Amino acid sequence: MLSRTTATPLARVAARPACSVATQQQPARSFATVQDGTPAPKRTYGGLRDQDRIFQNLYGRYPPDLKHAKKMGDWHKTKEIILKGHDWIIGEIKASGLRGRGGAGFPSGLKWSFMNFKDWDKDTKPRYLVVNADEGEPGTCKDREIMRKDPHKLIEGCLVAGRAMNATAAYIYIRGEFYHEAAVLQGAINEAYADGLIGKNACGSGYDFDVFVHRGGGAYVCGEETSLIESLEGKAGKPRLKPPFPAAVGLFGCPSTVANVETIAVAPTICRRGGSWFAGFGRERNQGTKLFCISGQVNNPCTVEEEMSIPMRELIEKHCGGVRGGWDNLLAVIPGGSSTPILPKNICDDQLMDFDALKDSQSGLGTAAVIVMDKSADVVRAIARLSHFYRHESCGQCTPCREGSKWTEQIMHRFEHGQGRVREIDMLQELTKQVEGHTICALGEAFAWPIQGLIRHFRPELEKRMADFAEKTGGEALAGGWTHDTRQQGKLVAPGSQVDRSRYRILQNVHTQAPLAYEQVPRSLSTMSKTAVDSNPDPADEKPVTLVRGGQVDAEVAHNYVIDPAAEARLRRVQDLRVLPMVFLMYFFTFLDRTNLGNAKVAGMEADLGLGTYGFNIGACLYYGVYFFADIPASLSVKRFGNIVLPLSCVSFGIVTLGTAFITNQAGFYTMRILLGLTESFQFPGLSYVVSRYYRRSEVTTRVAFFMLVAAGLAGGFGGLFASALLSVGSIGGVSSWRNIFLVEGIITIGVGLISIYLFPADPSKTRIFNAEQRALAMARLFHDQPAIRDHKEKITWALIKRGVLTPNVLAGAWIYTCNQVSVQGLSIFTVTILRLNYPGLSTVQIQLLSAPPPIAGAAFALCMAYVAMKTRRHGLVIAACAGLNVVGYGIWLGSSNPQARYAAIFLNTGGGFAFGALVLSWTLANAAPDTVRNVANAAVSGLANIGSIAATWSYINTDASTGYRIGNSLNTATASSVIFAALGLMLYQRWENKKRDRGARDYRLQGDQMHVATLGHLHPEFRYIH
Repeated sequence: MLSRTTATPLARVAARPACSVATQQQPARSFATVQDGTPAPKRTYGGLRDQDRIFQNLYGRYPPDLKHAKKMGDWHKTKEIILKGHDWIIGEIKASGLRGRGGAGFPSGLKWSFMNFKDWDKDTKPRYLVVNADEGEPGTCKDREIMRKDPHKLIEGCLVAGRAMNATAAYIYIRGEFYHEAAVLQGAINEAYADGLIGKNACGSGYDFDVFVHRGGGAYVCGEETSLIESLEGKAGKPRLKPPFPAAVGLFGCPSTVANVETIAVAPTICRRGGSWFAGFGRERNQGTKLFCISGQVNNPCTVEEEMSIPMRELIEKHCGGVRGGWDNLLAVIPGGSSTPILPKNICDDQLMDFDALKDSQSGLGTAAVIVMDKSADVVRAIARLSHFYRHESCGQCTPCREGSKWTEQIMHRFEHGQGRVREIDMLQELTKQVEGHTICALGEAFAWPIQGLIRHFRPELEKRMADFAEKTGGEALAGGWTHDTRQQGKLVAPGSQVDRSRYRILQNVHTQAPLAYEQVPRSLSTMSKTAVDSNPDPADEKPVTLVRGGQVDAEVAHNYVIDPAAEARLRRVQDLRVLPMVFLMYFFTFLDRTNLGNAKVAGMEADLGLGTYGFNIGACLYYGVYFFADIPASLSVKRFGNIVLPLSCVSFGIVTLGTAFITNQAGFYTMRILLGLTESFQFPGLSYVVSRYYRRSEVTTRVAFFMLVAAGLAGGFGGLFASALLSVGSIGGVSSWRNIFLVEGIITIGVGLISIYLFPADPSKTRIFNAEQRALAMARLFHDQPAIRDHKEKITWALIKRGVLTPNVLAGAWIYTCNQVSVQGLSIFTVTILRLNYPGLSTVQIQLLSAPPPIAGAAFALCMAYVAMKTRRHGLVIAACAGLNVVGYGIWLGSSNPQARYAAIFLNTGGGFAFGALVLSWTLANAAPDTVRNVANAAVSGLANIGSIAATWSYINTDASTGYRIGNSLNTATASSVIFAALGLMLYQRWENKKRDRGARDYRLQGDQMHVATLGHLHPEFRYIH
């Protein structure tokens, strides 16, 4: 389903239990408005601006934590609001024209004032605010969105509304199945307590106020305020007679007010911006903004905040892409949730969406759950399905409701199949009228009104069905009878009888009653939370939900379940102990084979091979040139053929390294360098890609830094120590001097590669280091980490390859890494050369020993910087700071001839260079998606950076030694300076792009089919760059 939010389409919400039946105090239940009068002058409504939206995080673009809530304006000047007192708050709510958003539409300011009766302050009883979060009305999911995306708005609203009523505490009664919402809400409450926003001396105002979450039993009738209170007190959830009203005798016998989640959540914003601001939206007596849940047969079901009184057609076409097949294909709309009367198209054409306009059309705004049906829908079956729902949810306390819901369900079942007489239509109408107004709670009206709407507008359809059935049966219009139901395995069942499906959660279409899927409800699942986001758990069902189907993780299941943090932590430990060591080992030998060239040079290789003045530089340049062209194809081969490519590559470049020990001339040297560049081109982009397949975006930085920095640092340090040791040994089997380095290192690398064929981990969906449960969890983490992903390895296309190269993130990252390679590769090759110039009196072995500490210290420093970047999520700033160290270090080489100062500068250069090189690669990986784009982006950055490596091979040439290598040092100073500007520029771009997505300026990208949306990756409106 393509949707701007997680609003559930009609096919799924039809089977849900529902929300508030009647949470407001009214002397009589009807569609009557507060007062009658002439309508306000007609004007155009709708088109709410982003800056006027109260629920800014409705689509979950930010985490639901306190930090981001404050950034969106929550908890701003709350202390001042509290200190202004209850009279001022209630005055602003009354001025705003706010009416209850739970269905009844009672004026909120008036209702809240009931708590402040005469001499209320002399009453010693505690006073309570009860928030009705028992949302279960089919088609409604607005309050769920608030609780899981914007919980701090509700908590702050509880504090403000509680102060208006002088309450001592708020109880949020949340539906028992809303496991995820309850967890998010409780986490936000804990944050608010920790920050002193609620509890003792809330917000420093001197007002004490507590907030508690209570999980209900899941009965629809508990959405009614007195049933809710009974349930909250531990009794059976059944409504009680009024008076007394809850404002006098409510929760625990104390003064209480029950209010809807949305009603409470908007209160702080109204107080901050003023009641007149809120009253400026919509028509008179229908003011403000409203959350509308639009589902059914529209192109893009969604939950959206809009101005009250917006035309229905504009609401559907602007935010949902219109009715499937166009507006002319519309059949009918249920405008306010399943308990409001249905409206046909001719009324919907000009219908305004507010309390009064819908009352005038003999319907109601209700919860503003707009259920759309096109001409393919079976409207009679839809209402019959709702009749079954209400019969099931009746508590049975009131005879009219208990008996009436049963009879209406049976009659509607017969009408659905044409089994009735025309006169029975009037009988059914009269039955609903007898029930209406004769029950303790509003459930009687809830099942009566949809049927009344059907008869009022679609009576011809009922009569046609009866005529068709009579013709089909030879003129016998049955009022009853027995029918065959194959689902009961050949048994005959009475009309209206229901198949026992208690062990299943049925996702059923409200129009056709056809089950879309049968899903077994999980009782427990060790790798997932115990309750699905969209589930109604069945205690009788012990079997876990199927997460893996046909060898692949079910993406929808992964998206709809919350991963258990403890299980995820255990999996991370397994990955850190089994995956990272193998990646580290392979890259260690890759980098060791690169650094051995510099060690061999000072040991005499240049003279023995007759390379001349520039031969050594040309050979180094050839290596990076081949690497440049082979990088992207090599990386894609890892994605295409699997991780086995990497151990085979290790064996290959080990053979090349071994062969270098036996070359005798310049041509052999050039050949070996070309082959080494070709075989090693698989390593770095492939290893980085493997890491990105195992870890979340936020975890990649430290892991890439670990294998890249520690391996590179140790290889640089160990390479010098190892070379000095081999040079001290002398000849080995007739192979002497510098050749020993290549001989021994080549043999070891081949051995490591052969062992890795068996030990190197495969893709997380197939690897043998995990059991089946761990594999499922590893893939579920990938699905959770990216919006709209549906396949963990989508097909490689040229469009995705192009996107992996030609994006601002990749191009800027490539430039930063290119500048980094000028420094890092120059240091890896020429450190010993520079040290030779710095300490001309030392021996070759002593020079090799001096070259070991700087890369080791640099790697340790860079690891610390990677940790800082991960914790602060400020990659751009940390990269700029590390590049600044390089500017200082190379500046010392340019400005000082003191050997100790120049040696100290090497530590600055290795620390800064190692750090920002690793950070820019992990930065690029974290901001590239989907899988193909990430693979290509990683290869493109490391591949294009070989231009810097080529430049590095010419940065320190022998003819410049007399100047202290001024050319190389100046080049590195300039490139490091440019990195500072590039990193800060990319960071500012990513912040700007994130803000554009927050405002919905990139939502147009969601237009297209499911495959298009699933491959948007980092272009998806819900994707946020880590900067």
